[in-house]
Amino acid sequence: MVFVTTSDGGKGIDAIPYATLKSDMSKSVRTLRNTLANAEVAGEGPVAKSPATKDSESKPQLSEIPEFRHWTTIAGKTFEAAATNIENGRVLFLLPNGKTLWGEISKLSEKSQKNLPSN
Repeated sequence: MVFVTTSDGGKGIDAIPYATLKSDMSKSVRTLRNTLANAEVAGEGPVAKSPATKDSESKPQLSEIPEFRHWTTIAGKTFEAAATNIENGRVLFLLPNGKTLWGEISKLSEKSQKNLPSN
């Protein structure tokens, strides 16, 4: 089971059973995004920050949670994944089962290439 809590562990936000993650990770990610967007964690008192900590480093952003979508290759095969990194004409996909896979951008359909995030 995956537990999502506030950074100090003082408040539980969500819990996702492993079986749910394994069977449909993209649905679990969408559900978690909605839960985090609607979670009331502010106003519970100030959180002490280290002077060296930057604001962007201290609070996780929803944009850090990968967005799963359907991709199509030039051969017409489709798959579901989240594009997490782009380097040297290749894209790193996170698959719903948690595995990662590098793929050549040139092997994606034109529409899928247009849907890649920009660096």
